[in-house]
Amino acid sequence: MTTANYEEKFGHLGDLANVKISNIRGHVNITSWAQDEVEIKATVDLDSGDEELTQVRIFQEKNGRVVAKVEFNNGHNWIRFSKPCIVDFEVRVPQKCNLKVSTVSSSADIIGVEGRIKVSSVSGKTYVEELTGDLDLN
Repeated sequence: MTTANYEEKFGHLGDLANVKISNIRGHVNITSWAQDEVEIKATVDLDSGDEELTQVRIFQEKNGRVVAKVEFNNGHNWIRFSKPCIVDFEVRVPQKCNLKVSTVSSSADIIGVEGRIKVSSVSGKTYVEELTGDLDLN
């Protein structure tokens, strides 16, 4: 298996971190830790899809929200029959964190987070454990 790896850390997030994760094929694993940082690692299986059209973006918005997402830029050209590569995210967030997670053909595990948590999933399992706060699962 040929892979590409990405890793980013974001610190000084204040009293309540704000994180958004979007994946269209693969897995998202989110756990809390006792750091005032968000750490995101992404592993792309380059043999599993069209690596030229699959993009992983990890960045921090001006408002402080940390974002990690997979984009598949096929221009709605369904004739190519291409598919995005499998991307697996390992994410560590402060225990107090607002999360927005959206997945398509992906599974998600979220463990030990306190805050507003919104999870939207199409064709994938979601596992949650030890969550405190407002939870919205779709």
